[in-house]
Amino acid sequence: VEFAREHELRRPTDGPAVQDFYVDVYGPGPMVLFLQLEPLIGRPAVLKGIQGFLSQAGARSVDDLRVELEKAASKDLVRYFEAWVVGPGAPEWPKFDVTTQEQSGGLLAVTVTQNNPSGRIYGCKVDIDINGKRASVDFGLAPTSKVATTSIAFSGAASPITVDPDHKIVNRLINAGFSPPSKPKIFVY
Repeated sequence: VEFAREHELRRPTDGPAVQDFYVDVYGPGPMVLFLQLEPLIGRPAVLKGIQGFLSQAGARSVDDLRVELEKAASKDLVRYFEAWVVGPGAPEWPKFDVTTQEQSGGLLAVTVTQNNPSGRIYGCKVDIDINGKRASVDFGLAPTSKVATTSIAFSGAASPITVDPDHKIVNRLINAGFSPPSKPKIFVY
């Protein structure tokens, strides 16, 4: 309740139809939150945060969950939650554009740009599969740029490219020319 008073909740408060939220928020949404946080704060911190949240009886808020995760990770998650959890409008999943560029020494630069309709930049670490080789591009918990780059050892053709092959970000807007993820998987901690 405190969190709802301090922030306008995105889930749903400002009039969009319930069906705009149902599949994303009332379905995989909560689990996706934990899957997204795992590479950013570590699996032990996610599990410890959930355990701390569940250890207290009574009604709990999303803010209570954030505080427990922050304690477990020793990291500030306010901006992460502001991007992913609070705000007006229907849920938005980030759209990633991927480019590659060969570098000297057998390296391949992998650049990921978030091109989201809202202009919001989401904290995340997104995996990219390039012809069977993985690159993990880290935007961090509180990104200030919509562009993040990493380099990987690579030779050969830099295609096909699959964004989020393990379905940890729920990237729905795949660009033409990129392979969509295979059938959805259920992840259990």
